[in-house]
Parts: sequence; structure tokens; C-alpha cells
Amino acid sequence: MAMYESIDSSDRLVRIKQKFFIRFHSLALHLVQLTPDLLLLLIQISTFALLAYVTVGLTIPAATSLTYYIKVFLVAICAIVLSRAIVTLFPTEPSLQRWANNRLLETMEKLIDSQNQTIRIAVDKETNTVREQYERDFARLGEEFSMHQEEARRLKTTDNNTRNKIQEHTKEADALRKRAQRCEKDFAKLKEKLQEQVLRKMYAPKTMRS
Repeated sequence: MAMYESIDSSDRLVRIKQKFFIRFHSLALHLVQLTPDLLLLLIQISTFALLAYVTVGLTIPAATSLTYYIKVFLVAICAIVLSRAIVTLFPTEPSLQRWANNRLLETMEKLIDSQNQTIRIAVDKETNTVREQYERDFARLGEEFSMHQEEARRLKTTDNNTRNKIQEHTKEADALRKRAQRCEKDFAKLKEKLQEQVLRKMYAPKTMRS
């Protein structure tokens, strides 16, 4: 029971770490995605201020005529085009996203390896426990099987001895029955002889009887 509680606590800790790193890296990815836009905006503002100072600030001292606003609009367009060209020539988004994706993949791989290691340890412990239990059960069953096998051998020997004794008593009974039949025949013969002798004495002359 304690083993299952430790496994559950370790799994819970791994899940908390996993959620934390996923949220952290998703926030980092959002920041990385926003970074080129911030750089572009900074480049646009700085370029616009520079061009406005150079072209407008030096040529028109006061912002009163319509030409001033037209020049400002043209300078803004030039600043946007220039900033787009700079970002196109020096891209930063793919490299930052690649770095963030690599860090995220490495972190996820570490989390997966840690979770797999935890699961592997738990499975090994459970497998060892089950194997030990089965080994004990198999040993006990082997002992019981040997005991029953010995008892069956003893009963078989006893049965053979009993069968031999029954056969001997059957032979003796047959012999006694045959002997009784012979005795009965001898008794019948003897009875007949006695009857003949009695009859002879009864019907014999007196002189012969005296």
C-alpha cells in the first residue's frame, strides 16, 4: 500500500512539473512571437523620428501648412517601408522560435524520460513483488503436490497389500469350502454305513446277534 502511495505522489509531482513547464514555455513562445513585432515597432518609431527630424524638422520650422502633414505622411510611409526591409533582411523570429521550440522539446523529453523512469521503477517493483508471490505459491503447491503424491503412493501400497490379503483369504475360503464339501460327502457315506449296520443287527438271527 505504501508503495502505491509513493508511486501516486511521484506521478502527481511529475504532472505538476509538466504543467508548469508547459505553461512557462507557452508564455515564452508568446513572448518570442511578440518580440519581432516589438522590434518592428521600435524600428518604425526610431526611423520615423529620425527621418522626421532630418526632413521635416529642418525644412519647416512651424507645423502650420498642409505641406507639413503631407511630408509627415510620406516620411511615415518611408519609415514603414524601411523598417519592413530591415526586418526582412535581418530576420529574428525563426531563430528565436527555433530556440524556444528546441528548449521546449528538450524539457518535454526530460519530463517524459523522468515519467518513464518512474513508471519503469514502479513496474519493476510490482513485477518483483508478483514474481516473489508466485514463487512462494509455486513452492507451497510443489510441497503439497509431493505430499499428496506420497500419500497416493502409500495408499496404493496399502491397497495392493489389502488386495493380496483378500486374495489369500479368498483362497483359504475356497479351500475350506472344498474341505467342507468333502467332509459332507464323507459324513454321508459314514451315515449310510451306520444305517446298514443298524439294519443288519436288527434283522439278523438271534444266534448271530448273541
